[in-house]
Amino acid sequence: MHSTIQLQGCRKTEYLVSLSMIGFVNQVNKRIPMRTMKSLGAALAVVGVIALSACGNSTASLLKSTSTKTKNAALDDDSGLNVRSYTFDRQSLSGWQSSDWGVGLEDQIIQDDSKYTPCENGVTSVPNIDSEALQTIINGCAPEFLLVHYSGFVTAPGNKGEEVSVKFRVAKDDTFAMMIGDQKVINAWNNTGCEWVEGTVNMEAGKKYPLDAWFSQFRGGICNQMAWSVNGGPEEIVPSSALSRSGDKVSDAQLLSAIETSREIIGIQGNVRGVATDGKKLYVRTSFYPNNLIYETGFDGQNTVEHIIANAPQDVHGEQANLAMSHGCIWTSSHSGNLYCTDTSTWSAAKVNVPSDKPLPAGVWWMYSNMTDFPDGRIARISAPRNVGGVWQSILRVYNVSGTGTSATVTFDRDWVLTDTEGNWPNDDHGIATDGRFLYRIRYAQGYKVWDLSAGSTVPVYFNGNGQGACGKSGTMCSINPPGIGNATYIAHDHVNSRFLVGDYDGQRYYYTRQGTVVVPPTTTTIATTTTVEATTTTEATGNQQAAATTAAPTTVAPATLPPTTTLPAGEVSVNVVRSAAIPLTSIIKPAKGAKKLKWSVTSTCAISGSNLIAPATTTTCKVRLTQTVTKKVDGKNKAVRYTKAATVVVM
Repeated sequence: MHSTIQLQGCRKTEYLVSLSMIGFVNQVNKRIPMRTMKSLGAALAVVGVIALSACGNSTASLLKSTSTKTKNAALDDDSGLNVRSYTFDRQSLSGWQSSDWGVGLEDQIIQDDSKYTPCENGVTSVPNIDSEALQTIINGCAPEFLLVHYSGFVTAPGNKGEEVSVKFRVAKDDTFAMMIGDQKVINAWNNTGCEWVEGTVNMEAGKKYPLDAWFSQFRGGICNQMAWSVNGGPEEIVPSSALSRSGDKVSDAQLLSAIETSREIIGIQGNVRGVATDGKKLYVRTSFYPNNLIYETGFDGQNTVEHIIANAPQDVHGEQANLAMSHGCIWTSSHSGNLYCTDTSTWSAAKVNVPSDKPLPAGVWWMYSNMTDFPDGRIARISAPRNVGGVWQSILRVYNVSGTGTSATVTFDRDWVLTDTEGNWPNDDHGIATDGRFLYRIRYAQGYKVWDLSAGSTVPVYFNGNGQGACGKSGTMCSINPPGIGNATYIAHDHVNSRFLVGDYDGQRYYYTRQGTVVVPPTTTTIATTTTVEATTTTEATGNQQAAATTAAPTTVAPATLPPTTTLPAGEVSVNVVRSAAIPLTSIIKPAKGAKKLKWSVTSTCAISGSNLIAPATTTTCKVRLTQTVTKKVDGKNKAVRYTKAATVVVM
């Protein structure tokens, strides 16, 4: 492919908003010309947030959104894009005090999934890059200090095999960067108001190309929409039908036996004793001082760097411990159940406490310490199989991870019971790995078995690749030793590129499989915390009253006895909004994390419609008050506490 890049647009202008909130203090200084406010609000209203940005005398005019439904789960088919959303702490960025809008700080917002913790309620797929999809991402994550990673594939239209010129145009506020295949088509990683950037790339019609894009929002206005035109034709939003979340599919249950690529790892001493990956680099432990060294190399096995580990654990068996990777740690464990993190930024190791009532389960010969990691950052270790009423069961114990590096901590998440009718299999365990849905377990010099974790808490074998005959259907033999590999051991899953990696115990080699289906992590048991706006809105009137319109919305049933009310420390809020606009209430007062019930009231001439504040056409002020119920842990018990926040709205 050949690409040419052309960026256009302008810098975000300044406007003024002064905030000093009950429970939330945030000083902002920006000014926007009044003559552009009205057109600006109209241009970005589709995104669902007030967009405080301008571009000279004009703003980026977004295209009409497509009428596709965004889901907080996998789409029904394979169309659309995978998405991961994160928040970042602006106060962790050097120089944040002197850059209210993030200008000059962009390089510190890293395009790396391993550097951030996914949003708890983040969406996992979207039909396309468009306003409706962005609004859903915001609802599941945050409207500010937001980082979004889109991934998947794009197929150019036209007669199959013909070369077409595709111009991608992206509206972005604040930053956006995108790769198509190995070409950087758009590189606009600079904070601006809503503006269009573009890049042109030659593609083969009918061929799938990997798409990898990153978007970030600092604060203020927000927009993200991607359109294209082919061979100079009309422009349209890139449809979900042209996007897919996986490449040419390989059967999930036969993935380890489909088109492997074997690589020699140059620059290591000793043979492979463990592999892990963050999707960008391969990390290898070897028989040469296994607890004291980690080698970092490319997927091609080149440019290897040796890292000496400080405070290396001494009780980990360097041969019989599979590795995991998440939250800036390479995780390993001892046979006795001690858990260790090797920090990939400092290359120092530290012991991490495991809940005493949910210890790491002991594995089976040969991989007694058999760990894996999930796409959402959880880690797990599997037990030896045992006979329970004639059924063989292994426990996959999963832990949540918080923090990064040697400051990481773990808490118990859940147990899966993996069942098998074959006694004491694998009896020579060589590792486990999961793509988030399917759990693979491999056996020495033979094959593997697969369990579908979406089946529930007790899971039977989904696919038996350790049977008889040529690999194909369940019950056949799917060898884990492709040509060139003597003893396949230590398996990991590359969540970024959706493929498995397997090391060679007998050599300095590993192999990776063909890219497969990106799988949504399985649902875990959590307490739902739905933030809702009450259908009935209380309007308090002073002076010239305007009745508040109400729109039915989902409600949360109130407890029989209201919890005690706690008012946050006193403060004052002054928020400037444009007249006649509908502004999301949550952009004026941000609900507390975990809020389960919201009740809004307004004083003076502003009104509430559904979840929006409706600013009147005349210059005035109004006061918004939010009462919310939040579950807090008090003396070791969960208790519902009510909080109140208030804001004074100045209508301009």
